[in-house]
Parts: sequence; C-alpha cells; structure tokens
Amino acid sequence: MKKTILFILLAAFICTAAVAEPVLLRYRFTEGDEMYYGMQADTSGSLTTTIGSPGKSETKQEVPLDMTTAMTWRFDVKEVDKDGVATIVSTIEKYNLSKDGNAVVDYDASKKNDVDSAALPGMADMLVPLTMKMDPRGIISDVKGLEKTVGMSPDFDIKNLLSRMQMPLPEQPVDVGDKWTQKTNLGAGELEGAGAAQLVTHFEFIGYEEIKGIRCAKLHVKFQGDLSSIAGKMLGSATPGSVPDIDYMNIIFTGDIYFAPEAGVTVAVEFIMDQDISATMNIPLKGKSKSKPMHMLMNMSLKGFYSLQ
Repeated sequence: MKKTILFILLAAFICTAAVAEPVLLRYRFTEGDEMYYGMQADTSGSLTTTIGSPGKSETKQEVPLDMTTAMTWRFDVKEVDKDGVATIVSTIEKYNLSKDGNAVVDYDASKKNDVDSAALPGMADMLVPLTMKMDPRGIISDVKGLEKTVGMSPDFDIKNLLSRMQMPLPEQPVDVGDKWTQKTNLGAGELEGAGAAQLVTHFEFIGYEEIKGIRCAKLHVKFQGDLSSIAGKMLGSATPGSVPDIDYMNIIFTGDIYFAPEAGVTVAVEFIMDQDISATMNIPLKGKSKSKPMHMLMNMSLKGFYSLQ
C-alpha cells in the first residue's frame, strides 16, 4: 500500500513538472500562410455634449452608444526573412456596424459595396489593406496603407501609436504562474518625451486551455492609464480650428490571449475596454471671429471576442 501511494505521488510530481516546464512563446510564420479571424464586439455607453456657457443659452444632447461590430479579416504572409520577421498584408473582408438591429455600415469586400455614408464619411479610407512587418514576438513595424487615414489627422502620429499599442510575447521562456510587465510610452508628434502618456501592461500566464481543439497558453492582460495628452492631439486633429482641453481620458483594458505555442499562432482573444473622457473644445462660429465652448462627456464600454476561423 505504501509503495502504491509513493508511486502515485511520484507520478503526480513528474506530470506536474512536465506541465510546468517553461515555454518560449513565438509566432511561427511561413510564406504563403493565409489566416482568417472573426470578431464581434458590443459597445454600450453614452456621449453627452453641451454647447454654450453655463447659465446662458445651452444646447445639451445625449447620444446612446449602444452598437454591435462584427468583422472578418484576412492575414496573408507574403515573405519571411532569416530572422523570422514576416511581411504581412491585413485585409478587412467584412465589416458590419449595427445599432438597434439596423446596419449603419455593411461592408463586404467580395461585393465591393460602397461603405461611405452620411453616418460614417471616409469609412472606405479606413478599410484599405495594411502592409506591415511583424517579428516572432508580435512586434509590428513599417506599417503602410494608412496614408489617407493619416491625412484625416495630419497632426496626430497614427503610425507611431499603432506601432506602440501592441502586446508582444514575453522575451524569455515563461511558466504557468509567471507575471511580467511592459511599459509603453505613447507619444504623438511633439508630445514625445515628457508630454507623452505611459501605459504599464500587466501579464500573467494563467495556464493551458483547449480552444477550437488546440492547446493554448492563456495569458491574462490588464492595463489602465490616463491618455489625455494624446487624446487632445486626436480631438484637435478631428476638429480643425478647435482648441481641445482634455480633463481626463481614462482607459481600463482587461483581456485573455489564447496563444498556441506549438503552432505559433494566436487562436483567440477575449477583452473588455472601458473608457471615460471629459473634454472642452472651443468651436469656431462660421463666418465669425468668435467661438462657443462645447463640453463633451463620454462613458463607453467595449466587450468583444475574436478568434481564428
């Protein structure tokens, strides 16, 4: 009986040691690979705008932000260099934005339908294919295809933000239970340096789960921060002639990344992002040298899931 118990304990120890062996998480790209991902995200919240000075003639409007977004996009690996860095083309195949069950935008690349509408002018420029380089850790660089989008906000460095807003895989092998952090400085043009916002992203290797029949490492991710410095740049670019004064732009992101170590691919991501923004802008009056203040308050929550198709 004692030998049996000893054998069971020994077997359990061996199995535990095998499961807990550190693993190096890396993307494995092959030239010619073609991957499809699908995403669905639900947005809830409200946007309240007040135009005019307090106590005087004010115009107040509250707009609900309850919407559903569904997307399908394709990744084509065009080439892979000797260091495993891939040149990838990302193409949005389908994009549907609906409100109260009615489609605001319903785009299908195969039908080549027009996505520009009164509701979302310029949407077509945001759906052009993007070409980028991605290394085995998932770090993105050399993004091309944003020229028209950049033109919409010439004072805001969208490429810079995109290259920084990423969650690369850990540098070293990790074990179940390991935790690590990543500090990211988010600058926008001259906001680089002291005026830039900083995010600290926290990671934890939760364990292994099977997703779509694939054994995946589950990585929990969380970051939060005040992005008011770059938010001012964004709002100022979006509203020419305005002078944005950002009180705060708080973002909290939590999610779980399911990464398949053997295949070297992200299988799924589940996420929740909460945003609270308070800002005041001076809106120039047409044909006059005067302006009116507009206060904006937005509370929005985005909950979504995307996965390999």
